[in-house]
Amino acid sequence: MIDACKASIVRIFSHSGKSVIGAGFLVSETHLFSCTHIVAQALGIPENTSEAPIDAIYLDFPCVAPGALLTARVLLWRPTHEENITVLELTSPPPQTVHPVDVLVAEDVWQHSFQIFGFPRRQKEGKWATGTFQEEQASGWIPLKASKASPAPISSGFSGTPVWDEQERAVVGMVIVPQEPSGTRGAFAIPTIKLLRAWPELRQPLLQALHVYLEALTSRLARLPDYFPPHLDIDRMHQPIRVRWNPPPLRPEVAHAREARNNTGVEH
Repeated sequence: MIDACKASIVRIFSHSGKSVIGAGFLVSETHLFSCTHIVAQALGIPENTSEAPIDAIYLDFPCVAPGALLTARVLLWRPTHEENITVLELTSPPPQTVHPVDVLVAEDVWQHSFQIFGFPRRQKEGKWATGTFQEEQASGWIPLKASKASPAPISSGFSGTPVWDEQERAVVGMVIVPQEPSGTRGAFAIPTIKLLRAWPELRQPLLQALHVYLEALTSRLARLPDYFPPHLDIDRMHQPIRVRWNPPPLRPEVAHAREARNNTGVEH
């Protein structure tokens, strides 16, 4: 599953196309999340620019189609330090090997292990960084602590990349490494719930997919018998989720009769 996460990552270039500024990641067929300060740096404009820029952003998918340069436009622009979230929309078709990554709203990731893929200075091909989530701050951001064995420190080139949670086995947010003028130091994860609040449109395909699944599940359950024999292999239902069936407890007299039969070795 982490391969799908890696395949969704984009590398955002400067307006001249010569240097890598940071990252973003695909969450629908044409939409990406990134940090506002990364997009501002790529366009060469102040990070506190209030109006959304109209210039094209240049990017590629380095893990699946390196060098295949694409363009995108700003769809959502949240430049405040408390948010620092931008949604980009591709204006050129992505490679066929590219697929959006699923995101998860996780309630508590404290002390979970994470993996992130970003672009430190002079590392255009990208590097992994690993570590653990720390306690969530009042702002809702979650500090990221790099491990001693991390292949790379978490620098500004990781901003905008998705955060892969090893325990949840899913993307649970987006990395942000604030710039020095912001007064906030360190690396953080902006959790998925804050991304959804900034751009509620992302919820629509998720809700639609859930609605379709629940309708299909309800239809299948309506055709099932009222009672499942204990030997029934529930996986034969071919449901996209695993169903755990717990049989009802035996009545005391039946349980005692079975125990006595087992002790005597008599079969009926």
